[in-house]
Amino acid sequence: MVSVTKLITKYPQVLGCSVANTLEPTLKYLEEKLGAKRAAKVMDKFPSILGLSANDDIAPAVRFLAEDVGLGRAGALKVITGRPQVLGMSVEREVVPVVRFLVEEAGAGREAGAYTRALLSST
Repeated sequence: MVSVTKLITKYPQVLGCSVANTLEPTLKYLEEKLGAKRAAKVMDKFPSILGLSANDDIAPAVRFLAEDVGLGRAGALKVITGRPQVLGMSVEREVVPVVRFLVEEAGAGREAGAYTRALLSST
């Protein structure tokens, strides 16, 4: 269980979040995908996740990691559980350039998903 005091101390903006439009859908998404215990751990590590939109921020990041990078659903959820801060990053502005660099310059991920295959076919 996440301590309310700790959560508010780490992320006071949570007090301004809409319960119906942000907090409830995000918590529901996290609990459905990760289970209640892992969702609580994610919130403890990265409380500002509660200010993210499940549909606009979290789900697209999970999809990108799972499908485009090729981690699969379980791999994407493992990354998110271990480093939930990745969800606070812009997929297009921050994550894609890093993945592109790793594929094009470092030679990594050549066996991965659709995104890396598309990059490799365009080079």
